[in-house]
Amino acid sequence: MLKEAVSNDSMALDETTGRFVITERALLDAGIDLRARLAGRKATSPDKLIDRLVKTGSRMVYAFIHGHSTRNIAQDRAIASLPRLREIVFEALLMQTIYVIDNGDLSNSTKPEERAARFHPDLEGILDIPLPELGGHSILFTGVY
Repeated sequence: MLKEAVSNDSMALDETTGRFVITERALLDAGIDLRARLAGRKATSPDKLIDRLVKTGSRMVYAFIHGHSTRNIAQDRAIASLPRLREIVFEALLMQTIYVIDNGDLSNSTKPEERAARFHPDLEGILDIPLPELGGHSILFTGVY
């Protein structure tokens, strides 16, 4: 596991996957009260559903990042060790998780046009921010840091 990774009130490291996930607190701070939404729908296991939603958002963000490079371990280490990059990834996680909450997991759709829209339209713009710590590149850079 990545020892450098830091969890906080906004993001937590999922020890099983080694990926950061958005926290329920971060969603609340963004005005998304999943518990209230789920109570209205009489969800039988809100904790499991919330866990699934945040993990889906995380899986999708990391898939997007990893899809730009074969150096996924280097990408994950950079995310874990660079505070400015974690801020960028936090914004991506928040945006993508809310997108999944509002639209569902479109990656499971049988319709090609829906699968093509599985990522928030602004996800690349958020992640493609160059950082001096990455040699002036973004986390989506396909070369060697």
